[in-house]
Amino acid sequence: MPQIEIQIEGSPIASWELFGKPSNGPGVGDKIEIPGGAQLVLGSLPLERRTLGHDAAVAFATLVVVFGKDVAENLVAGWIADKLRSKRIGQIRIETEAIETITQEKITRVMRQKIERG
Repeated sequence: MPQIEIQIEGSPIASWELFGKPSNGPGVGDKIEIPGGAQLVLGSLPLERRTLGHDAAVAFATLVVVFGKDVAENLVAGWIADKLRSKRIGQIRIETEAIETITQEKITRVMRQKIERG
């Protein structure tokens, strides 16, 4: 099954809220079913990284979207965009492409490209 990795930059709480606000946060490997025929898996817990020339550390978490046989990318992308749009997110990175303005259309485009490439 195709998989797409998404990195979320910003508040670690935003990635936890995708999993239904568990009181102590989700664990690596936790899965939830999301609309559109896909699963969301927590690939890594929120970590911090620093970049050269910047003093502030940026928190990020890695999620993996696992697509089923009959996936509706637009529904998956819409769910992700709705969940993240109102959070304190710097940007998301889908595979190698950074998305600074989180919209369903941008997420759908990148997911379709990845699925078509296999």
